[in-house]
Amino acid sequence: MRTNDVMIDVTDVTHHYGVKPVLRNVSLRVTRGEVVVLMGPNGMGKSTLVGVVAGVLWPVEGTVTIDGLRRRSDEETELAIRRKVAYLAAEPWIPLLRTGREWLLAVGRLYGVPDDRLMDHVERLLDEFNLKRQAESNISGYSTGQRKKIALCCALATESPVLLLDEPFAGGLDPSGISRAQAYPSIPCPARRSHRSYGHPRPRTGRGSRRPCGGYCRWPHHRG
Repeated sequence: MRTNDVMIDVTDVTHHYGVKPVLRNVSLRVTRGEVVVLMGPNGMGKSTLVGVVAGVLWPVEGTVTIDGLRRRSDEETELAIRRKVAYLAAEPWIPLLRTGREWLLAVGRLYGVPDDRLMDHVERLLDEFNLKRQAESNISGYSTGQRKKIALCCALATESPVLLLDEPFAGGLDPSGISRAQAYPSIPCPARRSHRSYGHPRPRTGRGSRRPCGGYCRWPHHRG
């Protein structure tokens, strides 16, 4: 594997919340264009690992490198990494007093997407996820599933090369929303395309053992 093909490089990451280790000596590499699936029981560290890669959690030990840039090495480098990464938490914060369209445009502009391309992309996202009728309404009036859809749309509107999605199809998303997300070009469904997945049999791992799944995104609907 060539070094410049590696988009995410996690090296010997350990993390805990002060009681017991959640991740221990976890290492993995994700190449450009690759989809990596996290699968395993509740409480085994999947969301923690995604949070560490996303930069919202700082590992107690180990390092995370995104596209050759080491996380939290300095302020300028961290800002450069954040322009490349879109992280969607399982329960994301959403501005309830803004309209869906306003929120999508704000997030896209935050990531520096040019307005002409952004407005066209937002329109396509709203149409694709059946949100055009709600686009000019405050998000406070959206259903649980519609809020999940608008959150997914925000991640896609960034046009980021790295998408970190934690439980993207959970939280009230209806079957039509799931199928539309699977069909969207920026979210390749691993059930239909080549991908790499890791088993997650126990919290403690090391080199040569089956590692916790890690990296790029979570696809809880996929069990293959």
